[in-house]
Amino acid sequence: IARRQRQMCIRDRHISAASVALLAGIIQFIPLIRTEAPLLHRASGYLYAFTAILGLALGAYISFALPMIGGTKTIISNVIGGAIGITFVLIAFVCIRNKQYLKHGQWMLRSYAILSAIVTVYLLIGVFSLLGLEAELGYGLAHMVCFPINIFVAELIAVSYTHLTLP
Repeated sequence: IARRQRQMCIRDRHISAASVALLAGIIQFIPLIRTEAPLLHRASGYLYAFTAILGLALGAYISFALPMIGGTKTIISNVIGGAIGITFVLIAFVCIRNKQYLKHGQWMLRSYAILSAIVTVYLLIGVFSLLGLEAELGYGLAHMVCFPINIFVAELIAVSYTHLTLP
């Protein structure tokens, strides 16, 4: 029972951290906040980075610690997604330290795309279920394609908005 309680505690921390990061991330992309409230932008950026890294790392850990519908495909996808998301946050920090504001915003957008892939996963699971796929296959497939879909959309946005309002 103690092991199960610890796993549920880690799961709850993962969900909490990722949820805070998703909300803090929204603040990062509001142009008015970036230009008119740079301290709020910076503070929410640090909050986003900390909670995103925590949520992504715990999500990767949970993939091994808890049974996953979708099996090995889901586990591998979650671990790779977590590692990529954390890497993107770290690259964004290097960019901002080097005063590369546009690149910083693009890397943060990519990290947000990885973090928000859970939304895409559940949308895809619903679609695959409607198509009649078995749960195991649908979950595995959804986890395998959610990251490429979200990164593709993020890249379209990053390329389209190279004129982001910078601080």
